[in-house]
This record gives sequence, structure tokens and C-alpha cells, in this order.
Amino acid sequence: MEAGASRSFSSRISVFSWFVAVYLIIYIFPFAVLVLQDEIDLKEPGTRTHFRFAMLYILSYVASGFLLSAIASYYKRETSYSSGYVEGRVLGKRAIADRVATVMGYLGSIFIVLYYVSGGYKKIMMLGSEIEAWEYRIIGYDDTSRVLTALLEISRRILMPYALLVKLAFKKFHVGRKDHSLLLFLPVAVLGAVVNLDRGPVFLYLFLAIFFILITSRSGYLLKFSYLLVFIFCVGVIGGVVTLLQHNIVDFDLVRLSQTFFPIVFDRIVLDPVRMAEEYAFSDVSLYGNPLYLKYSRLGALVGAEYVGTEHQFSFYVTPVGLVGDIWRNFGMPGAVIVGMVHGLLFKILSSLLKKCDFAATLPVYFLVIILIFYLFYSGMFSQGPFALLFMIFIMSYSNKLFSREYA
Repeated sequence: MEAGASRSFSSRISVFSWFVAVYLIIYIFPFAVLVLQDEIDLKEPGTRTHFRFAMLYILSYVASGFLLSAIASYYKRETSYSSGYVEGRVLGKRAIADRVATVMGYLGSIFIVLYYVSGGYKKIMMLGSEIEAWEYRIIGYDDTSRVLTALLEISRRILMPYALLVKLAFKKFHVGRKDHSLLLFLPVAVLGAVVNLDRGPVFLYLFLAIFFILITSRSGYLLKFSYLLVFIFCVGVIGGVVTLLQHNIVDFDLVRLSQTFFPIVFDRIVLDPVRMAEEYAFSDVSLYGNPLYLKYSRLGALVGAEYVGTEHQFSFYVTPVGLVGDIWRNFGMPGAVIVGMVHGLLFKILSSLLKKCDFAATLPVYFLVIILIFYLFYSGMFSQGPFALLFMIFIMSYSNKLFSREYA
């Protein structure tokens, strides 16, 4: 990829706008579908509150972003950029990015192998045994070291995706020296994704594949759309297989697998964020006027508070309810304005930072931004994962100036 083309491409990308688009597609559109299907009723007080909260949040997000842009424009000073990158320096920075990816890949591989040898392999080995479906489902959650679990999640959600994207990008664009570490990282990443039969990590790597293909391909829109259809089909099929396996069901045929396809593709991917928020947050009358203020949030475990696991008596309050539901149950209606504005500011600042980066070297950062956005919508905000992702994104795009543009 040419340096100038890379700069031009990155300057057209706005993660601030990405968030708005995803919000409209994943939340507002499904909300309308559920209303039209009469699954939720706007005449119900909880549903009306849900709708008002969702709209107030996104309006606050957009308003804060525009406000920051207006302030920045007012105080903007003329800055002269060179007509292009200083090629030698950019290649040097890409070499640094390649070495960082190598280190992260080996660290991730070590953590995943450590999880396996510390007993993580047992769930897969017990697949097909006489254990009841739910008992098998929760193996590896509350019976595993929190440290090992955290290292596994960091590895398979951050370290390995970063390493794979950098290695794949540099291999595709013939950047840097020949490196065979990709041959190690790929199978280890797959092992990390399937170790406890969660659908999330499996979907993550499927999404990584389609993300890389779509964003680096020079094919036309029609061919890219066909790639997307194949991806959706793979998500439905592979997601169905994993769903059956995670409940210890190994004796299934194509008919049973086909019965899981529509629930995976439409119910889980399209409707679940709104449905979970409606059922487990906005329908809970105890939360009205009495938000939790992070009382049961798993963030507290980082500072010594009790970890609220799946078997905990208050596990109901850590049920994944998505971004909107999580903000509501923890901060009530004021949270829509406050958190919405904070998110708008953060994503606007992040957009500005990434536009000053070499696209080829920061491809993994864009991917992590997308993962963060989807993590927020399908899981929630006040858990360890989103904050770890946000921290990594800002570190990789800002600190040490590893991926900055060169000035004249």
C-alpha cells in the first residue's frame, strides 16, 4: 500500500460516525422491528422509558461530538503537513509495529497455552460426556482462576487479533522482512477462541477475517456484498455448531443445525441488544429512581470488591443487557446525557487521533474500535472488557507516537 494512499484512506474514516451508524442499525432499527412485531409495546411505561432513554443517549452523543468540533474549529491553527509521508520514516515505524505485533503474538500464545495446561483443556475433553447441559455450560467460568481467565480474555480479544492483523496486513502489502510467526499465531488463536466454547471469541475471529477482506480488498461493492453474505452464512452455521456444543450436544444433524441458524443470525445478532435491555433492565421496576451506581459491576473486582459471578445471588444485575441497558440500570435517566456526552467526546477525539495515523500500521486499531463498539452493544459498558479495549486503543493510537503522521 502506498504511503500517500494510506494517508488518504485514513483521513476518510471517522470512528465517531461508525458508532452512530452501528447504533442506528443495531439498536434503533431492531427497536422498531420489535414494536412492529408487537413483542414490545410503546404503551408500556417501561418501553416508553426505554425509547426515550435510547434517543436521549444518541442525541447527547452527537451533540457533544459536534460541540467539540465547533470548539476545535474555532481555535484551529494552521498546520502545514508535508505533501506525503517521509517514506523511510514510515517504513521504520511499520517495522516497529511489526516487532510489537510479534511480541504481542508470542505473549498471547503463551497465555493461551498456560490456560490450557492449567486445566482449561478439560471442558473440550469432557465434550460428549454424561454431564447435564447447564452444568457443562458453566464449566470454566466460576471454577477457573480469575487471573488466568483475564489473561485468556486479553490474549484472545486483544493481543492475538492485533498480532494477526498486523502480520496479515504486512504480508499482503509486502512490508518488512519475511516472517513465519503467522503460521504459529493462527492455530494458537483458534485454540484460544474455542477453549471454553463461547460464541463471542469465535465470532470475533470470523469478523476479523471479513474485516480484513473488506477493508483491504479493491473489489467492487457487489463482490464485497457477496463476501458479506458468505460471512453471515458462516456466522449462522458456525454459531449454530458452537451453540449446540456448548450445551454438550454432539449428536446433531443438518436439520437440527438449520433450526439454530435463524435464531443465531436474526434473534441473537439483530434483536438481542434491545430485547435484553427491555427484559432485564427497563422492566425491572426496582431500578426506577434507584439506580445501582455500579454496586454489582465487575469493575469492582479490580479494586478488591467481590466478583459477581454467574452463580452469585446478585448475578441478575450483571446480565449482559447491552450499552443502553447497562447505563440505565447503573445511572438512570441522567446517565443517558452524561455518558452519552462522554462517549461522544471520546470517539470524536479518537477519530482525530486516528486520522493522523498511517493506516497500514494502525489497521488493528480500527479493528479494535469496531470490536469495542460491538462489545458495548452486545455485552455492556461497566465490565472489564470495554475499559481494557479502550485503554489499548488509545495507547496504540497515541502514546510513543508509534503511528503518527510525519510533519514537514
